Amino acid sequence: MSTPDPRPNREPEDELKARSETARAGGSAKYAEKLRQEHKLPVRRRLELLLDPDVLIEDGLLAHSEESGYGADGVVTVIGRIEGRTVCVMANDPTVKAGSWGPRTVEKIVRIQE
Repeated sequence: MSTPDPRPNREPEDELKARSETARAGGSAKYAEKLRQEHKLPVRRRLELLLDPDVLIEDGLLAHSEESGYGADGVVTVIGRIEGRTVCVMANDPTVKAGSWGPRTVEKIVRIQE
């Protein structure tokens, strides 16, 4: 009789990490390069500069990611702090569908407003 492997199945965790990294990367490298050439910062970098460090909760990172291949559905919604005050921020990601709204965008905006 064989002994079951005591190590947990890491496949779901690894898949979640990979999908999250892809979502955080935004759209294609072509559009990220266009931002760089225009001397603009990527959306998550702008949020890092705006918000207090180490206090950031992103909601809907994987919204619509299975259908579109991109995460966040073109809009980043976060809860963070500015000078200690809790704030909610919504920012379009121009590297994903040129920042246009997708099927989950309105849901994400309503959730962050609530």
